[in-house]
Amino acid sequence: MLNTIGIGGCGHILLYMSSIYMNVVYTTYLQLPNFQILAINTCVLGVWVILSPVMGYFSDRVGIRRFMAGAAMLAAFSAYPLFAFLEQNLTINGVIIFQLFLTVIGSAFVAPISGLFVSLFPVRERYSGVAFSITLGQALFGGTTPLISTFLTNITGDFKAPAYFMMFGAIMGSVAIIKMMQFPVKLQDDKSSASDLTLKAA
Repeated sequence: MLNTIGIGGCGHILLYMSSIYMNVVYTTYLQLPNFQILAINTCVLGVWVILSPVMGYFSDRVGIRRFMAGAAMLAAFSAYPLFAFLEQNLTINGVIIFQLFLTVIGSAFVAPISGLFVSLFPVRERYSGVAFSITLGQALFGGTTPLISTFLTNITGDFKAPAYFMMFGAIMGSVAIIKMMQFPVKLQDDKSSASDLTLKAA
């Protein structure tokens, strides 16, 4: 359960950092009108939608757990360089480039989440297990991403401070995925609770 909360939190940190927190950047630093911010973020979310099946395809080829672990590690290592780039290129084009790079990394982690989560809980507990864990991770970490990022920037005076929260989320997701790779996944059959299908861990 804790692993799934960590994975849900990591995925939503990347999603909210690439979209919702950028509203703060657009408003505070670039002073763009709301309609333009909404238009840009709609396009960014559209890229998320387009990339999701592509990332899902590659995760099937590589293995869901390996693919997600790699994406989380890439997010951790690229967080500070991405924010350093953004600080040096604080223009509309610079922010959009930042969002697109983060969208590629984030979609690589988020796209396979559903396929992973359904394999972590027995059939009879699947809805409650997935719903509780992913929404709790979203609320605790993803939903607080704009607040924490703004707080870190204000208290440190460092524009790049949100990178540390992104690194925290990525490391949290990496640890959760790596821990899951240490044991096989067991699915409980609907028809017989005695018959289990053991899947080899990716």
